[in-house]
Amino acid sequence: EGEIRKVEIDLRGKGLVDSGADPVGLIGIKPLEIDIPAKIGSVVKGGAAYRVGLMEGDRILLIGDRQVSTWRQMVEIIRESPGESLLVKVDRAGVLIKFDVVIDSVTDRDKIIGRLGIKSAAPEAMMRDFVTEIKYPLGVGLIRAIEKTWEISVFSVKMIGRMIVGEVALSNLSGPVTIADYAGQTASYGFVSFIGFLALISISLGIVNLLPIPVLDGGWLVHLLIESVKGSALSDKSFVFVQSVGMSLIGFLFLLAIYNDLVRIYNG
Repeated sequence: EGEIRKVEIDLRGKGLVDSGADPVGLIGIKPLEIDIPAKIGSVVKGGAAYRVGLMEGDRILLIGDRQVSTWRQMVEIIRESPGESLLVKVDRAGVLIKFDVVIDSVTDRDKIIGRLGIKSAAPEAMMRDFVTEIKYPLGVGLIRAIEKTWEISVFSVKMIGRMIVGEVALSNLSGPVTIADYAGQTASYGFVSFIGFLALISISLGIVNLLPIPVLDGGWLVHLLIESVKGSALSDKSFVFVQSVGMSLIGFLFLLAIYNDLVRIYNG
C-alpha cells in the first residue's frame, strides 16, 4: 500500500533440512498464478514426454478425457495421475497428433505425484510485465555492488554454517553439472542475467576458498597463523597429515556435489 515494511519470520523447525521444501510455501504465501498457454517450452531429456516424442512448441489440447487450455490445468491433471497411461493430444504447427503417455511417478514432500517432464514457454510480452529495470549512476552503482557482494558473502557463510550443524541438507551442494545447466539457462535470459550468475558463482567460490580447510587459501592462512604463534614451522609429518586431511575433505565435497548433480538429472 505504498509503504515499506520489514518483518522477521521464524523458520526454525520448518523443514529447511529437506532440500525439496518450497521456501516460499514455508513462509505461508503463494506466488501470483498466471494463466499461460499449455505450450511446451522445452522437454526434459529422459522424461515421459521425451520418451513418446513430444516436442518444444507443441500445444497440449487434451489429457486423458479432459480438455486443457492453460498450463495450470495441465499440471493439476498430471500431478493427480502418477504412473497412469493417458492420451495426450497436441497441436503441432496446425497438425493434431495423439500420444499415449505413461506419466512418471516422483516423490514430492512424501507424496507421490505425476510428472510429464516438460517446461513452460511463457510469452515474452507477459514476462516483460514482470521485469523492472533499475539504473544507478556509476558511483551509486559501485556502492550498491559492494553492498550486494557483502550480502551474498554473509548469506553464503550462514548457509555453510547451517549445513555443518544439519539445519540445511547437504543435497543443496551443487557441482559443475548444475553450474553449467544454470549458466546455460541464465545465458538464454540475456546478458545481464548471465553476468549476474557469473558474479554469484565467483563470490561463492571466493567464500569457499577462504574456508579454514587445508589446501585452500583459508587453510594456508590458518597454517601461517599457527606457525606465527608457534614461532617455528610445522614438522614435515604434521604438514603432510594436515594436507592429506584437507585433500580428503575437498575430494569428499567434490564427489558429494557430483552425486547431487546426478540425482537432480535423474529426477528431472
